[in-house]
Amino acid sequence: MVWRNIVDSGGMYNTPPTFNIYTTMLVARWMSKQGGISEMKRRAEAKARAIYDAIDESDGFYSTPVSGPHRSNMNVPFIVKDGKLNDAFLRAAYAKNMVGFRTKTPFGIGKWLRASFYTGTTVAQAEALAIFMRAFAKQNGN
Repeated sequence: MVWRNIVDSGGMYNTPPTFNIYTTMLVARWMSKQGGISEMKRRAEAKARAIYDAIDESDGFYSTPVSGPHRSNMNVPFIVKDGKLNDAFLRAAYAKNMVGFRTKTPFGIGKWLRASFYTGTTVAQAEALAIFMRAFAKQNGN
């Protein structure tokens, strides 16, 4: 506790982020009603598995830099084999209202695309992405 920080901030230095606390409470209640942590884990694994399967079954059309036990259930990095097709993939995905794949780092736009499956993303949405990825690969020479 540094009193000078409180005085200099007009008493705002130690104010808790009430909106963040409130929304966290709402999500925690929702998660509990859905089946709790074990259900969230099951869903996360199913979402990631849908996309990793689409990548692994693409015969190299898609690739990911992560393998085995190091694969995340939350963020799946991938790239289309032909770099020119990355932009086509993004445009085609956008047309289906699938967005947010381009990774932006402090060093600029990254090489890898990324599918993120946070708590609010449904298994059905991940499966729809996997179906889209397979169809895109088939339409573009795989």
